[in-house]
Amino acid sequence: MKKLFPYLVIVFLAGVIASSGQAQQMMLGVRGGINNVIDINSLPFESLTSHTCIFAGGQVDYQFNTMWALSLQALYYQKAAHGTGYANAYTGYRGYADWTMTYLEIPLVGKVNFGHSIIRPYIFAGPSFGVLLSSIEKVHTGGGSGIPNGLGNTSHNDGIKNDTTINLTNSITKIEYSILVGAGISVFFASGFQLFVDAGYAFSATNIDNYPWDKAYSTYEYPLDLRLATGVLFPI
Repeated sequence: MKKLFPYLVIVFLAGVIASSGQAQQMMLGVRGGINNVIDINSLPFESLTSHTCIFAGGQVDYQFNTMWALSLQALYYQKAAHGTGYANAYTGYRGYADWTMTYLEIPLVGKVNFGHSIIRPYIFAGPSFGVLLSSIEKVHTGGGSGIPNGLGNTSHNDGIKNDTTINLTNSITKIEYSILVGAGISVFFASGFQLFVDAGYAFSATNIDNYPWDKAYSTYEYPLDLRLATGVLFPI
């Protein structure tokens, strides 16, 4: 998908240029929904499963015509996972933890609408930039701050108490770049506003693991997340 992205940009720009003489319109609205980190790549010594999170924010669409649009969003966005560590001679502990990262996420996607009826399907693709706000790990039941993946710990058996909250913000890359693709359906009303629902899939192009021990052993984390959103847009 990353290799195809430049070609998608070319197709989008070509469509915009070809239809530049048609009516243009600005739309402003809100969107919100749920997401799941469906994969964060294989990490040593842990098994990760996803948690469902919510996100919400604003959206501005610039419609070049009825078919082509550019959409800018600003979202309060969370990604979460449940990690289970394995007891062995290397890690020295068994436990589990819940890991939540909070971002200001800014997607900028090109949209292609199909048809001219009240209900119109659309597809979208583009980059998304995430600015890390926090990364919090809640350790439970004999775990250590090494779950997930040793982030933030000072040793492999550091004696962290049960039900401890640990700030791992400095162990995560501050800026994450992703490629976002998806599809949706819009309902157009005579007054000009739109209701929409869409689903997107984000491929991270950034290794978010910034913990020195992990970098020394070439450990990496590239989250992949699936998101489902709904919202409303008003002409301005």
